[in-house]
Amino acid sequence: MKKIKFLNGIGSMFAFAVVALVGSLLFTSCEKEDLNATFTTEPAKATINVNVVEFPSGAAVSGVTISADKGEVSGMAVTLKAGADGSIAAQDVVISATAPADYEAIQSVTVHVNAVKAGGVATYNATLVAVKTATPEEPDQVVIKGVREEGPARVSELLNPTHNHAGKSWWENANDYILITKVSYKLYNQQTAAKEGEVKDVDVTDFIESLKYNYTKDSVLEMKISAWSIYRAWFEVYPVTTTYTISYKNSGEILGIIKADALNGTAAQYEEMAHPSHSHAYQHGHGHGASENAGGGIVLPD
Repeated sequence: MKKIKFLNGIGSMFAFAVVALVGSLLFTSCEKEDLNATFTTEPAKATINVNVVEFPSGAAVSGVTISADKGEVSGMAVTLKAGADGSIAAQDVVISATAPADYEAIQSVTVHVNAVKAGGVATYNATLVAVKTATPEEPDQVVIKGVREEGPARVSELLNPTHNHAGKSWWENANDYILITKVSYKLYNQQTAAKEGEVKDVDVTDFIESLKYNYTKDSVLEMKISAWSIYRAWFEVYPVTTTYTISYKNSGEILGIIKADALNGTAAQYEEMAHPSHSHAYQHGHGHGASENAGGGIVLPD
């Protein structure tokens, strides 16, 4: 078997989005002459957590400083803040890392951040791969390159609709009260990885294991819905395949391929709009008091 050292040639990223709407109850009243119980959503926030692993060991690399072309960096995280309307627009964020001594330069990665509505909280993970510098005694150099492809989103509605409007399906809150309700769903965040056939001259077992994770869990979306509105709730799952090609740098000979298949899901989101039949009575974030729902049905106060 040949002695080899590795040069960095990878810009791989594993990302999952977590988007959940949250609200703050500001004032509550049940006076019939006023719709003065109001709530507001917080500005959206998106965070990219970054880790750096070594190829082929899969071990975490310490002593790394990261930077990003957008957002604010603190430690190993990048935070994007909302604009004036409280939302975050869809955008690409380029993340770079300064390699520690004895490592080749670490190639930057690009994380695509999906649009986040006001009140949303989105979390992404990004992985950069570092390779130790070759020594004169071990001149053969291997490069590994990752290509990430995201499939079409799978959208799942969380409510059985009662209305169709503007090309979407909705439930209604056709009364004077703010509605507080919950809905359960599954939040996907998992990835498997395996070799495609043989990988020559290098043991990639530990690297493959470092790519695997399963954090999928059951979750609950809590909603606050304005009086005289229609609303909908949904979540999305993004299938992502990252293909890693391992080869000798000088000859271009391919040593093997690794594929990682992920399901990266958003947490449930919801939106509302004025009830088409009662738009004169609608004010976003307004209603009498609040009706509570702990079990899936709408319960109104007397």
